[in-house]
Order: sequence, then C-alpha cells, then structure tokens
Amino acid sequence: MKKTCFTVASVNYKPYIKALAASIAETNPDVLFFALLIDRKTKDNIAKADEILCYTYWLEDIVEQDWLKKVRSLYTPFELCNATKVYGHRIARDKVGADTWLYLDSDILILSSLSPVFEEAKDASIILYPHANTAMPSSGSLSQELDWLRYGTYNGGTVLCRKGSETDKFLSWFEERLKFFSLDRHDGIYVDQKWLDLVPALFSQVAISRLKQFNVAYWNFHERTLSMNEDGVICVDQIPVIAYHFSKWKFANPNIVMGSSRYKDPKVWDVLANKYKQALIKAGIDPSGNLPMYSDYCSTANKLQRREWQKRIMFLDSVGRQKQKGGSLQELFKFLLKEIIENTKYIFKNIALFVDVLKSFIRF
Repeated sequence: MKKTCFTVASVNYKPYIKALAASIAETNPDVLFFALLIDRKTKDNIAKADEILCYTYWLEDIVEQDWLKKVRSLYTPFELCNATKVYGHRIARDKVGADTWLYLDSDILILSSLSPVFEEAKDASIILYPHANTAMPSSGSLSQELDWLRYGTYNGGTVLCRKGSETDKFLSWFEERLKFFSLDRHDGIYVDQKWLDLVPALFSQVAISRLKQFNVAYWNFHERTLSMNEDGVICVDQIPVIAYHFSKWKFANPNIVMGSSRYKDPKVWDVLANKYKQALIKAGIDPSGNLPMYSDYCSTANKLQRREWQKRIMFLDSVGRQKQKGGSLQELFKFLLKEIIENTKYIFKNIALFVDVLKSFIRF
C-alpha cells in the first residue's frame, strides 16, 4: 500500500514545512511527503521552495487560472490554504498514485510511526479526527465545547483518505463548497473545518478516529495526559504520541502552554516544546521566530468588502452555469433578473459587480 502525507502552505512557512517533512522522514521513511504551495511561481519563491527539501507542487499549476485570480481577491492566505487542501488530496491520488494519504497542517510534528493511523483506512475511506473524544469535565468551563460548535467538531488539520469511489464523491463535494465558502469565521463558516461536520451524514465509509496518541493538542488536554516513559519517549496513556499539533504555540514563548489550566505536567511540555523549537531552528527559522510577511497578492480587504466580492464571484459563477445549460433568451433574462433582485444591495454597492451584470446582459 502506497502511503503519502502532504501539507498546504505558503513559502513563508518554509521552516514549519521543513520541520514537518524532517519529522516524517525520521520516523516514517516509507511515507512520501509533499507540499502544495499557494504562492505565485516566481524565481524567488522557487528558490525558497527548493530549500524545503521535499516534493513541492504549485497551486497555479493545478487549478484553473480564472478561478485563482478571482479568489485571490476574496481570500486571505489562511483562507486560500484551507480552500485548496482538496487539490492536495487530488495530487496524492492522481499524481503520486497513493492508495492512502493523510493531510497534515504544517504546524504538526510527527514523533513516531504513522502505521496505526493508516491502519484505520482499512475499514473506511474517509477518517475524521474530532478535537476530542470525551466531554469536558462538568466542573470545568464549557468554552472549549462552545468553540467546537462554532468552529467545527472535527479538526481540519488532519484528514485521512483512501482511494475509492466514496472518496471521489467527497472530494468533488468538498471542492465545490470551498471554491467560494472557505471564509474565516464569517456567516457561520470556519474555512474548510466547519464543512467537515456534514461529512459523516453525507457520505458512507466515514470513520471517526479515537486514536488518542494522534493529533494531540491543547484542545484535548482534558482527556490526554502527556507523560514520558523511562526511554524518554513522550506518551499518552503509556502509548507513544504519534503527532502533536502545535496550534497557537509561539516560538518566542515556547514554554507557555495553550490550555495550561488543563495541562498536568509542565516538565514533559518543556521537553516537547524544546524538541519542536530545535526542529524549527534546524529548519532555518528566524531567531526571533517571526515569519516573513506573505508577499504574494491575496485579499487585504475587510470582511464587508470580501463579502461583497464573494457575492460578485458567486453571481458570475451562477451566470456561467446557467449559460452552459442553454435555454432561450427569455429564460436567461428571467434568471438574470431573479439574481439581480436577490442581490440588489450588493450589486448597487459594488460598481464592479454592476458592470459585470451589464456585460452579462450584452453577452446574452
């Protein structure tokens, strides 16, 4: 069985991608790793990508240029990374030829064999990883569970797929939703992660993982106690940790534990945090821990402006779909009129969209 891991990121995250790649190579030499980069494929960016020392693919070589141009006006770099994970899945399936593949956020460190993770794909096509497998203590705060309701039950930082027809259906569905709906905390959406809540209901062969040693993070400290065995291996319930997710961890303050009120042994955390810090230093992170600013063109607009852009893009997309369906001029006119009425306040607040509406009439 050919197994693959991948991440999606921008070139300025090079130290994190490189540290993740090195941790996989060290602990799982039989697993191929690649990165999908969302940046423009300039000479400078190519040179930076070569320093990552793993297989790299470029988003602009994979997707339709017209769509990419539109969403660069809509999405921030964070949103674009999450919107395009599906293309990493397709690369793993179609270009790499993997039987099973695992998406990983770039701020994850692999600490031991991934075999137990890939084993779960024997009985399922899509594996999702909940933020936790048990409820928060009744005596504690409900803020964490409220966050899961807002941002998603399953963590979008890890998704495992196995080649097959059900996975194909899932990826087609996922791609369509994320084209224009991968916004960060807007209209009840949290990038790709919130969409994952629908997957167990919409698709068959979906499994919910209960591997406590995988995707350990601050959000599941209440159920997963980190310890260190006599060999110096970091464990959960005496089982070696497979992957730790360093979400919200800061290089400049490595010993500060997110969710520290639920964390029990700061000495173990110090060892783990130092291990990651050294991996990033080896990968060439700036001593300050600051990452270079993302230099490529992506949206810097505020949420209201981006919401208007989203409406504009969705309108043009629906017009294009209707045109492909064919039909009489009268039917097309009725469709355009309906879309204009439904989107009036956005159309007349956004002159660019109004111009596009006029052009649509002329074309039809």
